[in-house]
Amino acid sequence: MSATYGWGSPDRKLGHVPRRYLRLHRSTETGEYLVLQPDETDEPFAVRLEANTYSIRWHSVVSRETKDVGTVEVEDGGNTTFAAPFAEAGPAVLHLKRDGN
Repeated sequence: MSATYGWGSPDRKLGHVPRRYLRLHRSTETGEYLVLQPDETDEPFAVRLEANTYSIRWHSVVSRETKDVGTVEVEDGGNTTFAAPFAEAGPAVLHLKRDGN
């Protein structure tokens, strides 16, 4: 499993997250992404993903709550918008996993 750490990178092979969002990890073997939204906000943000279907799981840093919220289908690759589903705004981790793995 490979990992990439650092602030959003324009490297399209690894995905792209705007600079204010920290991309923690992307596994090339499993097609998993972990994105930390570190702000005290509930504003949506965009992540550039490869074309595929992904399961969506959110983790609230504040309440330690976890929510599975279904799937998203990315057809052409490109920016997909996400917003944390928690009642209380705050830092959250978005976990995307490519279906079929």
